[in-house]
Amino acid sequence: MRATADKEPTLASCDLVDPSIRRRLGSRAALGVTLVLAGAVGATTAGALWISTNSPRAQAEEARRRTAVTAATAFGTLAEPSAANIARTLDIVLDEQLRAQAAATGMLVEAAESAGHGAAYIEDALRQIAARSPIRRIDVTAGAGPSYSTGQPALRVDELEPAFARLATTGAEGLTAATAATQTTTGLTKAAAAQPMHRPAAVRIEQELDGLTAARTYGEAGDRQARELARQQAEAIARLATHAIELAEDAGWGRQRIEDRLDRMARNTAIERIVAAGADGGVVYRTGRRNDAGVRPRTEQDEPGNDEDGTSAGRYDSLRRWIARAGATRANRRLNATVEIATRAGRGGLAESAWQSEADRLAGVEGITGVWVAQVDERGVRLAAAAPGPGRGTAGATDAWTRWDEDLRLLAAGTAGTGGTRSSTAIRLLGRQPAIVRTAARGTSSAGRTAVAVVIEQRADTVLDRMRRDAGAGLAAATALIALLGIGTTWRTRRWLSAPIEAVAGAARCLENGERPPAELMAGLRRRGDEIGGLARTFEEMTGQVLARHDELSGLVAERTRRIREANDKLTTAQQQIEREIGLAKTVQEALVPTGSLTQGNVTVASRMTPARELGGDFVDVQERNAN
Repeated sequence: MRATADKEPTLASCDLVDPSIRRRLGSRAALGVTLVLAGAVGATTAGALWISTNSPRAQAEEARRRTAVTAATAFGTLAEPSAANIARTLDIVLDEQLRAQAAATGMLVEAAESAGHGAAYIEDALRQIAARSPIRRIDVTAGAGPSYSTGQPALRVDELEPAFARLATTGAEGLTAATAATQTTTGLTKAAAAQPMHRPAAVRIEQELDGLTAARTYGEAGDRQARELARQQAEAIARLATHAIELAEDAGWGRQRIEDRLDRMARNTAIERIVAAGADGGVVYRTGRRNDAGVRPRTEQDEPGNDEDGTSAGRYDSLRRWIARAGATRANRRLNATVEIATRAGRGGLAESAWQSEADRLAGVEGITGVWVAQVDERGVRLAAAAPGPGRGTAGATDAWTRWDEDLRLLAAGTAGTGGTRSSTAIRLLGRQPAIVRTAARGTSSAGRTAVAVVIEQRADTVLDRMRRDAGAGLAAATALIALLGIGTTWRTRRWLSAPIEAVAGAARCLENGERPPAELMAGLRRRGDEIGGLARTFEEMTGQVLARHDELSGLVAERTRRIREANDKLTTAQQQIEREIGLAKTVQEALVPTGSLTQGNVTVASRMTPARELGGDFVDVQERNAN
């Protein structure tokens, strides 16, 4: 039997740092700390961005509140029946109507001159028309050629208003111009002029307006005063058109030329349609904006009794204007002309006409996309004016009347109830929606009789651009900061956390290989006062204990190995002795067993012994017997 012992381990040089550990540990630690810092920086940046972007929003809302308050105050002031407001309102209402009268007078003068009538005839015709209309005076002033006047003395070119003087001296183009209504000792005066189509001249129409009646009916519901004014202007235009058409026929104008003149007159003025019928009632001439004539929007209704009481005849059209209708027939009954003209009369009186005009003007300011003026009373909030109206906005603009919805009504009602301002903002940093700020304010007349709520919708593209720039700059700064923090954190984490743990891992690897870690590997870690320093100190203590136990086990293994080796030597000697004795016994045994063969007569005997092991236990003896 033979005893064996384990082979003594071979201590290889230790790898102090495992590259895979370094990569995994450093990356995960740096990533974790970077994510924490990025979250903190992101949250702080989001808060800063919210504050920085909310500031322009608040500034925009405040600026638009001031605009709404100013506008509401102005609209409230317009409700007062003062001389200035009345003059301004009548100027608005009658501006295009007087232009239409001047254009119709220009056609009459052109047709009369073509028919060969002299100055006396023309001036007499003009006086008859002025006597039966609100027209106070008519002057036809030309830089060259005949001039006419219903007053004395006739106006010269240098006595005309500058805009009218240009019509009298420039090429014939059928242009029109008007002046603002002015206060005079007898009332209000407004003038308009048009240029005839055949020669440079200024056909000046002057009207004296009834300011006293306008003051009494300034806020009258139903706006009968404005409609009555429109009816009077339509009657004057109808008389002028009837006489002009008859003179044109006398001059030999054909139907095409007459309708062409009427068309051009309608395109440049408030005239919507002119229909001239003969004595038999058949239509002879028809011209004007046929697409608008006779159209009644579904949301509008005629005022009760319009056609019955004789004060006004007309309707609201699709553009929310009052279309006044009047007719005139010459004494010879040869021709009857019906004229329709448009006025911006409001449902609540002349004041609403002024509101609509001011809303149109305000909607023309860059950035304003909608203006709504609502009448506020015990019955609630009623929309009185809106701009831009149909056909008055910029390309692609939507009619503000059709955009009046529940949100706008609630915004107007809210400011009307509290007396303050309210805002509704739709500004989104992401997306392509336009930035919109709606602001509502309440205005009241000085007497407190009329309250209006004004809602102004404005684009805030500059505010949105600024917010996006600030947000972009903030995000760029945050990204740069996070990147710098990531780089710094990776470097610092490696020095503070990854490198010490790598050192401990390297020391453990040395210990695994049975080597004592280099003293300088853990020297720096022992001095640290944190958990890693405690880990390093504990690891060193453990290392000493492990190495001491290793030395002890190594001594025990060496002693046991020595004893086993001595026993093996004794066993080897004994085994050699036994093998020698067995060899001697084998020799003796082989000598005792005869070998070879013996023949006796017919019998031959042979013998051989082959032991199963080293020795056998059987013997063979062959003897020859005597014959006796």
